[in-house]
Amino acid sequence: MPVPYELPGSNAPQPPPPQTLTMTARQPGDTDLAGHQTQANHMPSSFYMTPQTSDTPYANNSYTIPASNTFPGSHTPSASSDASDTSGFGMNSFSTPSPFLTDQHLDQDMQDSDAEPDEEPSQYRRNKRARTEGLDDYADIAKQINLNDEAAAVAQQLEMTEDDKTALENFAQLSLQVMQIHLYGQIIQLRRDSGKMISSITINTKDFMDKIRGPCIAAITSPDLPIYVDGLSGQMAAYFGKRLKSLGVPPEALHDQVTWKNITSLIGTELTTQRANLKKAIERAIADKSDILVLTQDALRGPLAPTAEHFVRFALLREIFQQWAITTPAVKAQLRARFKVQGRWLFVDHRLREIRQAHPTKVAQISYFNEVLNRDTEQYPVINQKQYAAMQKEARGQIPDWQKDMEAGVLKFKSV
Repeated sequence: MPVPYELPGSNAPQPPPPQTLTMTARQPGDTDLAGHQTQANHMPSSFYMTPQTSDTPYANNSYTIPASNTFPGSHTPSASSDASDTSGFGMNSFSTPSPFLTDQHLDQDMQDSDAEPDEEPSQYRRNKRARTEGLDDYADIAKQINLNDEAAAVAQQLEMTEDDKTALENFAQLSLQVMQIHLYGQIIQLRRDSGKMISSITINTKDFMDKIRGPCIAAITSPDLPIYVDGLSGQMAAYFGKRLKSLGVPPEALHDQVTWKNITSLIGTELTTQRANLKKAIERAIADKSDILVLTQDALRGPLAPTAEHFVRFALLREIFQQWAITTPAVKAQLRARFKVQGRWLFVDHRLREIRQAHPTKVAQISYFNEVLNRDTEQYPVINQKQYAAMQKEARGQIPDWQKDMEAGVLKFKSV
């Protein structure tokens, strides 16, 4: 058992002081153990090894072996080595551990050499063992199991292809840490792949289209929408990209170009549909000379709640539609050449930019829009004044939260 560590100066028993062994060459005329005398100029047949203490004088022809912890084979010449050469032969001195330095002491020395500064050796060993225990277990298992055979058996059981079998055999040869990195990488890849698969299934369902339809209607009919065509699809896609969870789409769809392109395309298609529906409602109101209340109710068919701001926006859209209808081909050609205006909705975007430029402040814009609404009600008088007045006073608190969220998002949209 290892000796418990003791701090210097403690009362723990100390090992006995080392003794020095002296190897003495036999001299001519000396008698060895077999009774033979040593002849002059002959190699001595034996050496005597006697313990030396501090009071024992060194002999002339002695070779001292210090009792230290030096490793066998290290050379430490003694003070008397020069004198020994006069006997007719030379001898290199060598050192060896003293027999009084026990295995117990060596264990203690090795333990001390493993200890980190200011840390108990026993605690350090426990920590080191805890850090490497898993690796040791894995190494032991690897020694007991032929990993290639095990990989081949698994490949056969799972009916893998030759390529997959080879990949599994190569994986079996990796270290435990490298295996963990590879496995976690595969988990990330599987999660991403499953997200792509779920996204592709989700976006092709009626439920997904229903979830994006309401916000698209709210955007197209929003009183604050700055554009109807240029850049609208991209900004709507960015809006939905922050709300994929509410659409039932995994967030991985944002990082898959194919899936995200499909989602953006579906959003663009829905916006086109809602623009067409709004266009039909305005054209019907122009043809039928419907008042602004009827136009607003027709345009907001669905889950949206009308507000006084909607009356203003639809009156403005009806006026711009009428302007486009009476615009001459020559002017349309100039609009197309100078502003790339092709079609009714691009003309709407162009007119909105002109209005914002002519009325840069919010107060000026509100004043202008009220004038447009007054012109509309003069041309198409409201029949149901009571309902019209009630809807103008409609509290914003009655608007659904999702509609408020969409209208708040539209406020951040930019005109191209």
